Amino acid sequence: MEKLRKLNHGEVIFFEVKEIPSDAKKIVVTNDYYVVGESETHGNDHRIKYVEDQVELMMTEDDKRFISTIGTEVYCPNQTRHDVMKLPAGMWGVGHGVEYDYFSETLRRIQD
Repeated sequence: MEKLRKLNHGEVIFFEVKEIPSDAKKIVVTNDYYVVGESETHGNDHRIKYVEDQVELMMTEDDKRFISTIGTEVYCPNQTRHDVMKLPAGMWGVGHGVEYDYFSETLRRIQD
C-alpha cells in the first residue's frame, strides 16, 4: 500500500491525494501568491507561491481546496514566524489544525 505524504506549515496541513475531485473548479489567482491560511495577526498568513504554469489551485462546492503543482513554496510574509517550506510536486489537499474549546464544547480552527 502506497503511503501518502502529509506536511505542516504551522496550523495549515497539506495532505497528498491520489486525485482531485472532478467537481473542483479552478481558483483564479491575480497575485503571485494565494493565501491558504488566514492569520489572526497581521503579516502571518500562510501563502502558496503562485506561478501560473507551476501551480493550479482548485476548490469544491463545499470549500475543500486542492493544489496540483510541479513544486512550489509555502511561506509567511513575516518570516520570523515560520520557515519557507518546499511543497513537492504532486496533488495536495489543504486542511487546518483544530482545537477543542472545553468551555463552548466545540471544535474551532487554529489560527496563529
